Amino acid sequence: MVQMAVPNQKIIKATSMFFDPNRDSGPIGRAALQSAGLTNTQFHLDIDMAMSYLSMHTPELLVVDLAPDTKEDGLMLIAAARSKKDDNPPRVLGLLAGGTREALIEAIKGGVDTVIVKPLAPDSLHKKIKSLMASPQNYISAKGYYGPDRRRVPDAEEFTGEERRSK
Repeated sequence: MVQMAVPNQKIIKATSMFFDPNRDSGPIGRAALQSAGLTNTQFHLDIDMAMSYLSMHTPELLVVDLAPDTKEDGLMLIAAARSKKDDNPPRVLGLLAGGTREALIEAIKGGVDTVIVKPLAPDSLHKKIKSLMASPQNYISAKGYYGPDRRRVPDAEEFTGEERRSK
């Protein structure tokens, strides 16, 4: 049984939504999120209910299961969240069933901010969510994509000489 609070960790006060349509793993993910400190969370097993909630609310954090059997619905939900283009778009945490390169690339192209690979441990989940919510993120809109800016722009002093690309 999963404990309801991780010792010595503070509650994460962000409003959040968790989507996992798998009736077996959904309750486990829900318990892990609660144990990690997320207390203000809407939980959805049904894509229609999740889309309806998302159309009326903008949570600060969207946690989406992207397991092979549920990823299409998860990616559709992320696309719906990204299409709103709010001033404060939700941070998106993707849950992957396996840490394969293909799954990671698909999640990134889908617009997640970051991913975590199952099984979920409340302490690592807590750290990941706190880090995600604390770090500012720029969002860009490009042809066929709206989501976090993946480009990493180094300082001018970091790269000098012939190998430095011009701006």
